[in-house]
Amino acid sequence: MANVGSWQPDRLDTIHYIHKLAESRVGEGYSVISGCDVHENVTPDMDVVVDSGEIFYGDVYKTVAGNNVTISAADGTNDRIDVIYVDSSGVAQVHTGDALAVSDPLGNTVWTQYESPYPKTGCPAGVIIALVYVPANDTSIENAQIEDIAQYNLIEGITALNDNVTQADGKYIATDKIRARNGDGLDLQDDDGNGIFVKDGGNVGIGTTAPNAAIYVSGGMACGGSNAGTGYGQGNLGEADITFLKNTAMLLVGWNRSSGQRETAFITNPRGATGGTMGGFSFIMYEDDGTETVLVTVRNRAGDVWIAGDCSAQTFTDRCKFPTGIDALAAIRPIKGDGKGGLDHASLPDCVRVRAPTDIFEEQDVLDEKTGKPKLDETGQKITERIKVGEEIEEGRDLGAMVSVLTKAVQELEAIVKAQAVEIAALKKVAGGRT
Repeated sequence: MANVGSWQPDRLDTIHYIHKLAESRVGEGYSVISGCDVHENVTPDMDVVVDSGEIFYGDVYKTVAGNNVTISAADGTNDRIDVIYVDSSGVAQVHTGDALAVSDPLGNTVWTQYESPYPKTGCPAGVIIALVYVPANDTSIENAQIEDIAQYNLIEGITALNDNVTQADGKYIATDKIRARNGDGLDLQDDDGNGIFVKDGGNVGIGTTAPNAAIYVSGGMACGGSNAGTGYGQGNLGEADITFLKNTAMLLVGWNRSSGQRETAFITNPRGATGGTMGGFSFIMYEDDGTETVLVTVRNRAGDVWIAGDCSAQTFTDRCKFPTGIDALAAIRPIKGDGKGGLDHASLPDCVRVRAPTDIFEEQDVLDEKTGKPKLDETGQKITERIKVGEEIEEGRDLGAMVSVLTKAVQELEAIVKAQAVEIAALKKVAGGRT
């Protein structure tokens, strides 16, 4: 590029104006990182050549492939100044100026110091990279007519690096934003190449460069607070720390609630539901063939727990109330099997029978909103999701209530046996002791 003009801060000349405009756009995130030089064509004509380079467009990294820009025909009477800028697609464009009579108060015959012609206001959004001076009746643009503006919109201190940079021990880079330069993601590593990877799209991998979830950890994971303190308030999980869970489907793991006893807490939000089976936790087994089995569910606000298989424990604490006002023997007399090796739950007494609604899910394809076809993941497999398709009533029995009813039935039997023993003794006495 032929010209790099010097501007005078006390004048509203061409360079002063364009410097201020380019500088203001840097503050808005429009700047040159590297390249984007503008120069005459191999054989000078009304085209200017923009070289390839890199820019920030509204704080978004973009590459500039480079292209020719055709300058409109010169005015027959007056001169003008055009602005070359790069648009949102990384393509160089021209903002054609107005043809005006020359005003050169300094008398230096240097067009960058003219007060007229002046770059036309209203330059479209983009990164300003050059001015082009078009004298009256001009038929070709040469380097002397092209002014480099990239010097004014380079981010302060930025350098396009083509090699690694080694930082001295104990030194750090202070910044409030780090951005990947392209769609290959952002990698933060230790000296052995291990670390955190931010995949294009936002997924974060720890120990992996192929995270397929918002956070994907390859290896063990620990979370919670320190146990150095003995009570609430030593940087552990406080009441104010969990307000962000409201109206979410998030899970929080923490340690030492103010209302707890130094236990690790798993906290979830029922997403505004008023009862039923919403909220809670499910522990699900996922097989290699894609089969899912819900093993354990803490299913509602009452703390009900659903277990798919056998349950074994050293002791169970029963908090069930003891039944009163019922004939336990009459209540258990109708209990029978279902003819299939199971229990006919309808034959249970009402105080024992449990009927709970259970959601029914199906695995369905995730469809593209535009094409209506199934979406595919990076490996070409269909993306699916579990969709609730209905409810069914699951039958069961309250074991605590059942034990209580059976206990009362035994007590009733015992009373009957005792009464019968008294009657038998009386009969023996009447019969003279004969059996």
